[in-house]
Amino acid sequence: MARQLYTHKDSSTVPASRGLPLSDKRIILQPSMSVRGWITNAGSKALEGYEAIEDATAVTRLRDAGAALVGTALMSELGFGLRGDTSAEIISTGQAHVGLITDAMGEARIAAAGSGLFGFKPTFGIVSRFGLIGLMPSMECCGVTARTVEDI
Repeated sequence: MARQLYTHKDSSTVPASRGLPLSDKRIILQPSMSVRGWITNAGSKALEGYEAIEDATAVTRLRDAGAALVGTALMSELGFGLRGDTSAEIISTGQAHVGLITDAMGEARIAAAGSGLFGFKPTFGIVSRFGLIGLMPSMECCGVTARTVEDI
């Protein structure tokens, strides 16, 4: 029996837009980033069953650039730590090129280092936090994890 990696796996058959900067990229998100109609529980039992009513700004920008959102990975509650997070495993096995991981205290970079991937935490404010559910808004941002520096 396969281990569960996703909280939501997108089964849409909408082809990626061609000619856009991210048209050949598959992106995995954590369920702390709002995607309209997807369960957005931030790994918390308190938010169990919550379905996002709109897309996070980062999600809108990814879609506008042609990226394919493959789903949401399991994550630690409210992004605090990496216990149970499966984003890096999904990327390492080639199911996604890039992952957006809530990063307050190095989570994206630590997950990357532990899986032989690259991790990056943008300067606070560079990537919009709108639509991101978190524990410490003054410290968190959308960190990026990928197999290559070019994908970051």
